[in-house]
Amino acid sequence: MTQDYTLKIELFGPWRSGTGRGRGAHVDAEALRDSLGLPMLPGKQLKGLIRHALETGAALGGGWGFALADQLCGFGDASSLDARGREGVTREDDGQRNVSRFETTQGALAISSARLAPDLRAYFAALLSHEGTKTRAHREASALFYAQRQTKIDERGLVEPGTLRTIEVCVPLTLYAHVQGALSAEQRRDLEQSLKLIRAVGSNTTRGLGRAQLTLCDGAPDAVAARDAAQEGR
Repeated sequence: MTQDYTLKIELFGPWRSGTGRGRGAHVDAEALRDSLGLPMLPGKQLKGLIRHALETGAALGGGWGFALADQLCGFGDASSLDARGREGVTREDDGQRNVSRFETTQGALAISSARLAPDLRAYFAALLSHEGTKTRAHREASALFYAQRQTKIDERGLVEPGTLRTIEVCVPLTLYAHVQGALSAEQRRDLEQSLKLIRAVGSNTTRGLGRAQLTLCDGAPDAVAARDAAQEGR
C-alpha cells in the first residue's frame, strides 16, 4: 500500500542547486528557483543522492545488499552508469546483472523536488497573486539568495589571474520533499540508516557548500512542516 512520507532536508550553511546559467554581469552561476522564485532541490538529484548512499552503505557492510538501491530507486537511468559513463554495470553480491540504458525499471519510491514549507510557499503565492504585493514578494524572496565569490588558488597559495567567479547561493533553511511509496519495516530502517551517509546536498559540495541532515518523516510535507512549526512555537 502506497504511503506518504516526507524527506526533510535541514541545511546548515550556504548551499545551491545550479542552473548552468549566469545572470547579468554580476553572477556567473545562478541558483535554481521554483515557479515562485524560491529555492529548491530537484527530485532527480535527491534520488541520485539516495541511490549513492544506499550503494555506499551496501559496500561498507551496512547490512543490506546493492539490490535495495534498485528496489527503491529503480535502475536503467543515468544513476546506473558507472564512473566512466558506461552503459553497463555489474553488481556482484546479489547475482550479476548488466544494466543497459534500454532496460529500465521504476523504483518503489517517487520523490518530488524539495521546496520550502507549504505554508511559506502559500504566503509567497498570495503575495504574487496581487499586483500591489508582487514587489514585496520579489524583495523577500531575493533575501534568501546572495552572491559568493570564488577564486582558483595555485600551488603557491596565490590567486590565479582571471579566475574570479561569482556564484549565487542560498541561505540556510529547511526544505521538504514529498516521498510516496510502499516501504517494508526493514526497507525503511535501511533507508533511514543510508540517509546518515548524506552529509551535503546540491552543487559545489566539494567546496564546502550544502552541509545538510536528511530525515525521513511520516506524512506529507504540509503535515510534517506544521508539526515542525508547532514544535518551534511558530
